[in-house]
Amino acid sequence: MDVEDLTKSQLILLTLLVSFVTSMATGIVTVTLVNNAPEGVSRTITHVVERTVEEVVPKTITQTATVVKEVPVVVTEEELVVKAIDKVSPAVVTIKQNIRHVEAKVLGSAFLADAKFGIFVTAPSVVEKNKNYIVVLENGVEILVKSGEVNLGKITLKTIKEEDILKLNNITPLKISATGPTVGQSVISLASTADNNHEVSMGIVSSVVGGSTTTPGRLVSNVASLDYLGAPIIDIYGAVIGIVTGVKTAVTWN
Repeated sequence: MDVEDLTKSQLILLTLLVSFVTSMATGIVTVTLVNNAPEGVSRTITHVVERTVEEVVPKTITQTATVVKEVPVVVTEEELVVKAIDKVSPAVVTIKQNIRHVEAKVLGSAFLADAKFGIFVTAPSVVEKNKNYIVVLENGVEILVKSGEVNLGKITLKTIKEEDILKLNNITPLKISATGPTVGQSVISLASTADNNHEVSMGIVSSVVGGSTTTPGRLVSNVASLDYLGAPIIDIYGAVIGIVTGVKTAVTWN
């Protein structure tokens, strides 16, 4: 049978058959040559084949996405109170008489308002103005201070010896509340005791009387007592809203 006598379909099948036989023969010859070729030539051919496969089938790039899920944390009032007390207590100190050779009497409490200049604040009923006193820190360290003038129901005690100010470096001064007290607000009073421990009382603000530029504001609360004279009254975040001055009474910041 001549090629001219073949139909179109037969020509296509014949072409495919010839291509298949040629490919098989080429593969057999190639494998034989690779197996019999020197090691260096074989490695080169293998590398070329690998590169060819990499180019034909590109590498798959895997990307891992990190999903951050925000979970709300509920903080109870009890947790805030515990945290506030722990934060404030190092700055609450005991005030004692400046007497030598005898046991000094504990007069009340005060708190550190400025560590840089060694300034404490207390109630006027605890100390007299322009006299020297001893402030006892939580760690038992004693500092000599001098009282100043009464200002809007509060009195300051300034550290006398400059070297004593260095003893305050690790104590964070208390911050004053920016909003002031409100009726029904939960509050805490924190007093320093004779053995340098602290007593805590928690309650609410019963009433508030606003002050002026010449008259201190006042609040009524069950956390104030004679045993807590000079002690700071703080909110549940640790900010000062007043100082205990008597039974159920305290002065506020205007």
